[in-house]
Amino acid sequence: MTNFYQDNSDILFHLNNMDLSRIVAFREKDFTEKKLFPEAPTDYKDAMENFAMILNVVGEIAGDFIAPRAPGVDEEGATFVDGEVKYAKGTEEAIDRLRKADLMGFTLPRRFGG
Repeated sequence: MTNFYQDNSDILFHLNNMDLSRIVAFREKDFTEKKLFPEAPTDYKDAMENFAMILNVVGEIAGDFIAPRAPGVDEEGATFVDGEVKYAKGTEEAIDRLRKADLMGFTLPRRFGG
């Protein structure tokens, strides 16, 4: 089982040793969204735990599901037919996997479903 997050010691080192408190507080609107969104973090520690959980899931999907399909995606490529893009089969499968993991909107603001 490959995990592109857990298996990357550089990423883990930086996330575990950098003071990201100001950046996280800014990103999380000083933790004021908890009143509106139950899933919003309450403080820095809570936010970092949430980020680590998301990175772990994304890292697992990337390592175990997306990476093995990458050569086929590169080989097949996307096509443009009748004004629409048709993704390679592996890309469609990856998008479906990310959707099922409820990750398609995690970079969006919470007010837009992120």
